[in-house]
Amino acid sequence: DGEWVTPWAQDPVNPNTLYAGYNNVWKSTNRGNSWNKISNLSIGGLTILQIAPSNPNYIYISNGSVIYRTINGGNSWAPLQVPNAGSNTITGIAVHHTNPNLIWMTRSGYNATNKVYYSADGGTTWENLSNHLPNIPVNCVVNQDGTANGIFVGTDFGVYYRDTLINSWLPFMNGLPNVRVDELEIHNASGKLRAATYGRGLWETAIPNAG
Repeated sequence: DGEWVTPWAQDPVNPNTLYAGYNNVWKSTNRGNSWNKISNLSIGGLTILQIAPSNPNYIYISNGSVIYRTINGGNSWAPLQVPNAGSNTITGIAVHHTNPNLIWMTRSGYNATNKVYYSADGGTTWENLSNHLPNIPVNCVVNQDGTANGIFVGTDFGVYYRDTLINSWLPFMNGLPNVRVDELEIHNASGKLRAATYGRGLWETAIPNAG
């Protein structure tokens, strides 16, 4: 059995290859006609499954409490030392578009210093990016290609943006209802950021430097 929202992903290099997260990670190389288990973990149902856009051998998974990573397509897995382990639920992971070791992690809850983290070394060390975000749960994160490590995060009260040039958080929700955002995706071909909300449907907006 999978979680209420079972995570899945399409391989960024081969569109016939799919991944799904249950109690373990399963992989199909023939568009879902057959599946093989590529992990052997006992961490409970997976809620997060992220394939590195630049190298599908790098896969990050989480059940909300711990994060595991493989760098060889699932042949072996290792846990990451996440900051404040055992605290608020891990809600999202984003992987940089060209460097599979650059990752971001988000957390839920109402601890003002425990919202968003960044790692430049695949999760060995972390930088806390939580300052200046409102004290509300953060539900998801997405990296924008072609920016200075630009990321959008979805919270219980809209969307915020940050990169290394402004080095702070800016609200990015003009016209968006005051609603919980559970998933963010960027469609580069159209230059759109799309937000899936809880109860108010799907929204999109143009973003700078896209495409």
